[in-house]
Amino acid sequence: MDILKYFLILLLILILFQVTFANMVPVVENRSKVSARVRAVFLKDFPFSEIVLEILKSENVEGFKNFAEVGDIILVYPISLKPNISSAGDFERRILYTCYFLKPGDMVRAEIEFIGDEVMRGWVVRDVERIVEVREDLLKDVIYSFLKAKGVIKEGEGLEYKVVKDGKFYKVKAKVEEKEINIILDENLVILNYF
Repeated sequence: MDILKYFLILLLILILFQVTFANMVPVVENRSKVSARVRAVFLKDFPFSEIVLEILKSENVEGFKNFAEVGDIILVYPISLKPNISSAGDFERRILYTCYFLKPGDMVRAEIEFIGDEVMRGWVVRDVERIVEVREDLLKDVIYSFLKAKGVIKEGEGLEYKVVKDGKFYKVKAKVEEKEINIILDENLVILNYF
């Protein structure tokens, strides 16, 4: 009788251990690097959100299976299916904040993973960055607005400029009257320097 009692206690401990420590492990080791368009954003208490992505491009991460397929529309959770801000480091907070401020139509590059257990499954964002689709009119507007705000040009004044793409940067040489101004922007059209 004692053997049966100890066996049941051991079985109960193993089940509790399984439930406590085996949650939220990958179904199969998988990771995907994707380019995707944000289709919807569901905001929860700051900084938590749920994001609906349409996969436009999917690449393998070396050593992992790739579950994301082009054309899939998936719901993703930043960091974890049940994230906790108190245990999040700077990197995890950046992911939470970036996802929270996404809006439908945004383009993102992300590393995602499908995780879960018997209770809950889903896609989790392991890293994310917003991609700005650079259009000629947007670049011109950024340059013009910046130079106008700095007092270099006045409303309606003409602007001549030349753009050179240098890796992840845009180098702009703007000419206003006799003055030449150099502006360096990153791939998201954020001005890094001007002289």
